[in-house]
Amino acid sequence: MRPICFDPSVLRQQLRRNKIAALLELKRVLGTDTDLTVFRKLKELDYLASYTHRGRFYTLPEFIHFDDRGLWSHEGVWFSRHGTLLATVEIFVNQSSQGYYAHELADELHAKVQQPLRHLVAQQRLARIEIDGQFLYTAVDSLSRRKQTLARRSTQTVPVAVHGASLQASPDELKTAILLFYGLLDEQQRRLFAGLESIRLGHGGDTLLSDFLGLDVHTVARGRQQLLEQNVIRGRTRRLGGGFRRKKARHNRRSPLPAGTRYRGRSHHRRWSRRTTTTIAQELARLEIAVSPNSVSGLLHDLGYSLRVNQKQISTKNPGQRWESAPRCVYDHDFRTD
Repeated sequence: MRPICFDPSVLRQQLRRNKIAALLELKRVLGTDTDLTVFRKLKELDYLASYTHRGRFYTLPEFIHFDDRGLWSHEGVWFSRHGTLLATVEIFVNQSSQGYYAHELADELHAKVQQPLRHLVAQQRLARIEIDGQFLYTAVDSLSRRKQTLARRSTQTVPVAVHGASLQASPDELKTAILLFYGLLDEQQRRLFAGLESIRLGHGGDTLLSDFLGLDVHTVARGRQQLLEQNVIRGRTRRLGGGFRRKKARHNRRSPLPAGTRYRGRSHHRRWSRRTTTTIAQELARLEIAVSPNSVSGLLHDLGYSLRVNQKQISTKNPGQRWESAPRCVYDHDFRTD
């Protein structure tokens, strides 16, 4: 009996139409119940299996477009130009400028990477070093590993977008130099510098820069927004009207008297001043207003002022003794009667 022939073009049309497909769907389209038959026909088409969802989905490279990282996704299913998750993890770590922590690589690949990392370290295809209680995964080559480790330490010490692997200074020296430069900037320049570095760092940059430079996170976000909107003030630190407003001096138009003359209160109709009429007359003379102390007294009386002293004075009329008069004899003719 002549064996049945399966045409791989049927799989090509199905994958062209739906981009991705599972094994069960491909068996149904091909008209077979054997998994090996489907894989044999997919191999002729140079297929790719997803590195997520345990490799249950398949596609063809000719129908997809990878990003600059070599990744592509469709409906939450991720594919890699490098093939399996193990190969993708190895290439990502080796090509990284500062290595990867496990959680960073998991966010980058949208997949769990703990098991592949352990497997690669056990096979000595990757190396790892402990930094601040976390394992940093780096390349096996000693020179590449040293550069990645130095770049990572520089990034954690100085959260600005610098390429730590090419630096000739230590992380502490770099941090000191940046803080020295930051201290020479004015208010707007500091905000814009923090905003620029936040843009270069990407997600989480506002929080990192606020902790490093001692700024409020909203200040960093404001500087970033100013740069993106090109809303920068030139020639000034603040906009017109910014900062604290000065209080205008209040002028008393109700009285022509010099400054220092006080009011007792609005609820009282009498006002008072502790200055003598002679002092007020002298101050008016300095203002080229010739007036005598007696005239000042009259003006004060007309304006409702009363003079007061700073302390109580002892009465000279009655220093404390009782006023008494001796009895005097009178006569009857002193009191006339009708």
